[in-house]
Amino acid sequence: MKKIILFLFIVVGFSGCQQALNDFNKSLAEFEQNLNSNMSNSNLNQNSLFEGNNNSNIQREKEELNNLSAKMLSEEEFYQEYDQYYKDWENILEKYAVKQTEQLSSINNKYNNSDQLFKEKSIDLKKLNSKISSLQDYKYSSYRNSSRFLSNYPLSKTKQIEEPYLMYIMGFGIFENTTTPEKYKSYLKGAYETYNDRQVNIAKKIEEKKVENEEKNKLLEQEKQIQKDRDKVKLVCEKWLKKAKQDVYSLGVGEKIVIMRNGKAVSTIGITKVERNTFLVGTYTLWNTYETFYVQKSDSIPYESLKTAPSPYCYK
Repeated sequence: MKKIILFLFIVVGFSGCQQALNDFNKSLAEFEQNLNSNMSNSNLNQNSLFEGNNNSNIQREKEELNNLSAKMLSEEEFYQEYDQYYKDWENILEKYAVKQTEQLSSINNKYNNSDQLFKEKSIDLKKLNSKISSLQDYKYSSYRNSSRFLSNYPLSKTKQIEEPYLMYIMGFGIFENTTTPEKYKSYLKGAYETYNDRQVNIAKKIEEKKVENEEKNKLLEQEKQIQKDRDKVKLVCEKWLKKAKQDVYSLGVGEKIVIMRNGKAVSTIGITKVERNTFLVGTYTLWNTYETFYVQKSDSIPYESLKTAPSPYCYK
């Protein structure tokens, strides 16, 4: 009887344990299912967030590109802005710097108003620097992004501003470095005090230019006269040269020829060998070595023909 009771107790206990184990496994399965579901939802949310951020970046880049295209200057407009920069710079020189030929009254007026002029100059230079910076950014950024390079139009046309620069006084602290009212006044004062010296130099340059022009005109007149003299003997010279080129074919070894280039006598040299259409000639070099080479008969005339030339212009 005791054995039967013990057996039933074991059976019931095992059944209870088995049921508890089944309940635990069921709960564990449900937990894993919920965990996997939550992780899946989390990954979906992360992917959605990443895709949203990526799409937002792409959209922002598109908007920036559209804004850039909307602001884009045409090539002609860019050139106009570029040229305007140098015109503005010349206007600044005109207003604030001192010309080499500027009168004392004008310099004095700038000096008396130097404080106000300095303020205006600072504003104008700031605008000018901003313009060239924007043009540089525009050229190397906007045009690059739109695949429209303007490398053949550099932002440093020094020749374009070189001539205006020469018209102005750049000394006495250097105009570009007049970064304070005191330096600007010093620049104007120096320009005022050296006025007389400048006038002397200007007069000297005017005289030098006058002499230079007179010499140029004299040379031009001489060249005109020479050309007139050449024209007078042109026909007889052509006739003489034609005969001389025929006579050269009768020359032999030991005789001299004159090599002609473009109607001018280049050099005189002796014949060492005669062939059908060429002469073998020889001469000593600067290194005292004797060298030979061939000359076309058609490119030479007899040396003696020079004595019968109607004019030196026939071979000079």
